[in-house]
Amino acid sequence: MSEKDEQIPEEEYEDGVLELVDEDGKTEKFYHLATIEYKGSHYGIFELAEPQTEEDEGGFVFSIEEDGDDFILNEVEDDELADAVFDLYLQQAEEADDEE
Repeated sequence: MSEKDEQIPEEEYEDGVLELVDEDGKTEKFYHLATIEYKGSHYGIFELAEPQTEEDEGGFVFSIEEDGDDFILNEVEDDELADAVFDLYLQQAEEADDEE
């Protein structure tokens, strides 16, 4: 998956599906699973709505930066950071399941 760097207009974020355009102009749809705070920064956990390969399945971690009323998402390239954020997401999801 290539790096995303896109400001997302609010109207493109409907029903939990977000359309992102990569640097090659390719549009992909993602489901927003969660927003996680980790070490003072915010990250979004996303899943491809229409994975094309087995490699495309699973979660993607994006850093979230505010730009006025918009947000800028960048795919986290640091595997160690992405794993730590995703592990926190899994832990929080498990805790939420335990509470139900």
